[in-house]
Amino acid sequence: DAAGVQRLEELHAAMEAASAAGDVAEYYRNNYLIHETVQQYAGNPWLIRVTHDLHRILKMHRGRQLLTPGRMAQSLAEHRQLMDCVRRGDAEGAERTMHGHLLSQGQALAAYVAAGGMLNVPAPLPRVGGV
Repeated sequence: DAAGVQRLEELHAAMEAASAAGDVAEYYRNNYLIHETVQQYAGNPWLIRVTHDLHRILKMHRGRQLLTPGRMAQSLAEHRQLMDCVRRGDAEGAERTMHGHLLSQGQALAAYVAAGGMLNVPAPLPRVGGV
C-alpha cells in the first residue's frame, strides 16, 4: 500500500545518507527497519523466518559484515534494486531481490570471518569514510 511504500522510501533515503556519510551503525539501523517493514507487508513465512534467523546472527555481530570492503556499496545496490521493484509493484521481483540480498548478507558475514574478522570481540562499529 501507499503508506508502506512511503515508509520504505523514507528508510531508504536515510540509509543512502548514512552510506554517503560512512556511518555503518546508522546504515545498519535503517537496514534493519527496512527489513522489518518489508516483512510486515510481504506476509511471506519463509522471508520472516530467514530474516529473523539472519538478524539474530547479525545482531550479535553488530553488522560487522558491512565492514567487509565493498559490502556497504553492494548492500545499498541490492536495496536500490528492491526499491525499484517496490516502486513498480513487482512483488515477484521484490521477493527474488530480497532472497538474493539475504543470501548475500550471509556470504558477506562468512567473508568477514574468513578474512580474520572477529565475531566474539565486543567492539563498537567504526565510522568509515565513504562507501
